[in-house]
Amino acid sequence: MVSHVIVLSGALLGLALNLANLPWMGTEIPVTWRRVASVTRLRQNWRMFAPFPSTADGWYDMEGITINGARVDLWRGEGEPNDTKPDDVARTYRNTAWRKYLVNIWYDAYTGHHPYFGRYLCRNWNERHGGAQRVTLIYVNYVLEVTPPPGQAMPAPEKVEIWRQRCPDDPPAQ
Repeated sequence: MVSHVIVLSGALLGLALNLANLPWMGTEIPVTWRRVASVTRLRQNWRMFAPFPSTADGWYDMEGITINGARVDLWRGEGEPNDTKPDDVARTYRNTAWRKYLVNIWYDAYTGHHPYFGRYLCRNWNERHGGAQRVTLIYVNYVLEVTPPPGQAMPAPEKVEIWRQRCPDDPPAQ
């Protein structure tokens, strides 16, 4: 019986939260209920879908410049950087944790993560490459693709430099 009351209470709270998200309802959920919803992870909203879904999307282009001046793709770990749209952008992320991390870097330019991620890119490349193939400078770019309103032409993607960083001079540990 207690479990039925808990489930019914959760369902009613979820319904109340969803109704409160509708602008024309003009309802406000009490602070106590919002706290319960947050703690129980019942807190919901539809901002991802409506009324204004995100129109910005894109992919990364992480470029390194080697000692001999060659341009290399730091994220894929091989070849020259390529800022053309991948066939499947989601597959360019190594896993969901990397996706979340990189999305945060794009959407919040002031996270303070840039120097750490830059050092990671330098170290990851330079541990596998020596001599003139070592990277001395990195560029982390985001190729921004904006979805226009219905009926308007699709604009060309725009390459945005998020930041650039020099790699540390120290050679990899032997």
